[in-house]
Amino acid sequence: MIKGGRSLISSAPVFSNDAKKLLVCTGNNVSIFNTSTGLQITELEGHTRPVTSVIVVSTFTPSS
Repeated sequence: MIKGGRSLISSAPVFSNDAKKLLVCTGNNVSIFNTSTGLQITELEGHTRPVTSVIVVSTFTPSS
């Protein structure tokens, strides 16, 4: 069970590239959870409108 979230989830949750974090759009915020513990790590606040999606971009470093 994930604790610390809100009842309004506006889009499908998204995992970080390493699958250690779960990002959830909750109204005007994005809640970030630790997938090992299920606890909320932080919340990204400050949006003036509902957050409708989250995109995780892979960090790719080309080989030398």
